[in-house]
Amino acid sequence: MTIAIIVLSVIVFVCSPIIVLFILFFPYALTVIKRISALKQIEKAAEQKGYKVFALHPMSFFARNTGADFDILIENPSRAILIKLWSAVRCENSLVIKRDGSALEVSAAPDPINAQQKRKYRVHEKKRKLPRPTSKLKLRRGQTAEKILLYYPRYDMTLLDNGKTRRELSDGDKLFGMTVCSPDSIKDLL
Repeated sequence: MTIAIIVLSVIVFVCSPIIVLFILFFPYALTVIKRISALKQIEKAAEQKGYKVFALHPMSFFARNTGADFDILIENPSRAILIKLWSAVRCENSLVIKRDGSALEVSAAPDPINAQQKRKYRVHEKKRKLPRPTSKLKLRRGQTAEKILLYYPRYDMTLLDNGKTRRELSDGDKLFGMTVCSPDSIKDLL
């Protein structure tokens, strides 16, 4: 009986940190899985239309949201598309993008009186800059570079705040000189 208790306590002792790490990093792992899936779909569509796809750094699906460089290059002889990956880790949250480039993430919590309604409250407000990557790539003569912000997975709602008005960010909108796209809209763009 004592051997069974010792074995059980060892299993609990070994497995509990693994379970805690899994719970803490699950949203990040899910984001990476969704990025990999989206990039495979885009790569397949690009190759069907005669484009070549290049990852601009190893394991580009792990790219940071605020990284200084673009992550993917899709090109054919006359056109180049530079893609920066941008993802929401917690998709149930909303994001407010201010005019100066900072962002505020807002979470929704159930109202204790009426569980059907949701009230908004601020989780944190950090002066975070959004992605404004630069490209050091030399393109072929005659090639034009289109800059795309691949926004996937998305926040529940993304609002652009101009100081007086707010509007929702959607595919095709320009954000800091880049066109905002989802994986499906990039496939249509090719």
